[in-house]
Amino acid sequence: DVYYVLDISGSMDAAYSADSSITKLAAAKQAIIDTNAMIAGFGNGSRAGLVTYRGGTSVYGSPPRMDVFATTNQSLTTNFAALNTTVNGLTASGSTPTSLGLYHVGNAMASHNTSGRIPVVIFLSDGVPTNDYVNTSYARRFYDADVQAVSLLTSGGAFRSIADVRQSGQAYNEYNLRAGEPLADAMEAINAVHTDNPSFVFHSVAIQGDEIFNDGILRYVSHVGN
Repeated sequence: DVYYVLDISGSMDAAYSADSSITKLAAAKQAIIDTNAMIAGFGNGSRAGLVTYRGGTSVYGSPPRMDVFATTNQSLTTNFAALNTTVNGLTASGSTPTSLGLYHVGNAMASHNTSGRIPVVIFLSDGVPTNDYVNTSYARRFYDADVQAVSLLTSGGAFRSIADVRQSGQAYNEYNLRAGEPLADAMEAINAVHTDNPSFVFHSVAIQGDEIFNDGILRYVSHVGN
């Protein structure tokens, strides 16, 4: 059983670094469709499903916040043609609530009977979250460049603690938080999902553009989920 967790935030509409004629979202779609072909070829009843996540395009309130969305676009199915049609119809917009996407796929996978199956999550994104986790409806906004500047690794190459990451980076005085907050929340999310569902295997696919690229959270998801 494979669930794809796909970032459909606005930055996924930028050019893909390996082929500037297509977007990062188009590259991710092709990766999913190619993987579906492989899974279908096993002919053993394996299933696949799709979760997407994105945030809103505008902020409101004081301190500022924005709506966030995580959706089960396709529950686990053997109808790969229908899944591919859903994948091809996706568009990109908004911010990046990574932690919400991770919590959502944990609930989606846990709702299925996976007895006798290997539950696998494939997480596809172009980098860092720009929303923290408040609840399933809204989150606070952080700027991409500020979050990109926060490293999840020590100088020796080990992952930093969640508490250390949370206290790192540019200060956001309107929230009394720092730019490491959305990264720390995403770290918490994958830890919580893995603790609740230790049989889940997580893999990450980095969809890189030509901009500054910080793949720390993608590496962390795979590190914790394996």
